[in-house]
Amino acid sequence: WSVEAVCPWLTHPCLDFISGLDFTNSRVLEFGAGRGTRWWRAKSKWVVSVEPNVDWIATVEADCADGGRLNGQVLHRTADSKERYFSGLEELGPYGVVVVDGALRDCELEFILGLKRSAPLIVVADNWCQAYVWMSDYAVELMKPYTPLGIFPQPGHTNHDGVNVWKTAVWELPPNA
Repeated sequence: WSVEAVCPWLTHPCLDFISGLDFTNSRVLEFGAGRGTRWWRAKSKWVVSVEPNVDWIATVEADCADGGRLNGQVLHRTADSKERYFSGLEELGPYGVVVVDGALRDCELEFILGLKRSAPLIVVADNWCQAYVWMSDYAVELMKPYTPLGIFPQPGHTNHDGVNVWKTAVWELPPNA
């Protein structure tokens, strides 16, 4: 991944790890579109991205088109209604990967844990256990039954509090259907 100009904004050790996985036949659900959207489209079959910022959606779509990555869609969903935010997403699956980096991260974890999975599901959660960004005790509790494939801190990076480090976590959830 290091030679690519476009990659998800995840920790570098996490990128090293997930770059070694094969997502060629996977559908990706990405909460929070961005520069990583083009990267995920290059690595997978189809990407459904959920993004609340209309202006940012135009930027992401242009970036993907510029890179010839048209295998996906970016859905405009605001965080003012959980029902609308998640509406229809299950029907666009099944997913092999879900990226939790959006506007309702605790709810995103809740949603994906409720998805019927006939195959394993890779979950990538950025900013893991960083309270100032989004992480709640509830999210940690939700993921407690699952052993992460890895929690990847970014070397040399401390948060605004000067203590915590940026981390991205990855799990493989077993089938449940």
